[in-house]
Amino acid sequence: MLENAIIQEQNTIQIYQHQASCIHEPIIQDVLNRIIKDEQLHVQILESFLYEYNHNLQTDI
Repeated sequence: MLENAIIQEQNTIQIYQHQASCIHEPIIQDVLNRIIKDEQLHVQILESFLYEYNHNLQTDI
């Protein structure tokens, strides 16, 4: 589940990056770039959850 969420976040980042490159309105680009930063943070959080989960699986064995 976490892996899928990370993939979806990464796909969303790519979509927003593409949109930002196609739009030539600075305010909209700024908004999209801010959303991209939020999505990148989501990836980091999910990756830390995944790392913690995998680490706990190894220590429970």
